[in-house]
Amino acid sequence: MEAFIDILVNQFLRVPAYVLSIVVLIGSIALRRSAKETIVSTLKTLCGMLILNVGSTTLQAGAKGLLVAVFDKFNVNGILMDNWVWIGEIEEMLPVRELSYVGIIMVLAMLTNLVLARFTPIKTIYLTGHTGFCDTWSMLFLLYITLGLTGVPLIVASIVILVLYWWLGTWLFLPLTKKLVGEDTQITVGHNVLLGCTFGWLIAGLFKKDEKKNPDCEAIHLPGWLGIFSDGTVAYGIIMGLMTPRPSGLMARTPRWSALSLPPSAWWFPACC
Repeated sequence: MEAFIDILVNQFLRVPAYVLSIVVLIGSIALRRSAKETIVSTLKTLCGMLILNVGSTTLQAGAKGLLVAVFDKFNVNGILMDNWVWIGEIEEMLPVRELSYVGIIMVLAMLTNLVLARFTPIKTIYLTGHTGFCDTWSMLFLLYITLGLTGVPLIVASIVILVLYWWLGTWLFLPLTKKLVGEDTQITVGHNVLLGCTFGWLIAGLFKKDEKKNPDCEAIHLPGWLGIFSDGTVAYGIIMGLMTPRPSGLMARTPRWSALSLPPSAWWFPACC
């Protein structure tokens, strides 16, 4: 059982393409689609997410190289706010016993989310598996370091907080997506950016908006050749092209954050992420 949970969490739920493909497969079967439509929809989702992952990985690699250049140029040290970096730090600071709780906490939290969405009026489900994986590590670490919880109390507390965050957090964000997409949408954001977006939305609401002086960004028409940046694909492509190339000497250097060490009292580290 422990081996199964380890495979499920570390080799399946961490890969967005697998999670969303299974969701599409189950949805197609539930809607009684034909075998052809089910296979096509599932494979399109899998391939699309894998291609998206290649692009995002390339952009992230370019950003890291840019940060290394900034660190070296100005002789400064910093912390890369990247999920997988601080997971490595947490793994070095937590005891082996507590580390073994990650899989069971994540699986039970996701199952509880499904049950609540099925039997309550709030029908939001957190499907972003790789982000949920990072959330689980963070919550486990925070509760162990700050409250000193271990064993069953640590597992239960982590599950309760994760479920409330995944289930209620995505539901509280729904009004904002309706403003952006339309009142009929049931789409929300299953990601940690929902906190920053919510705070930004609330802060923006404090300022009076003048439609003429401050129109929506979608209503802005850039003049001349700058109009190409109105197309998201073109804009992203140019940004990635500028960030990806790196001098050969820079690629050979070791990023300063790879050797980063944190004191046991640095419980705020994953919270900032």
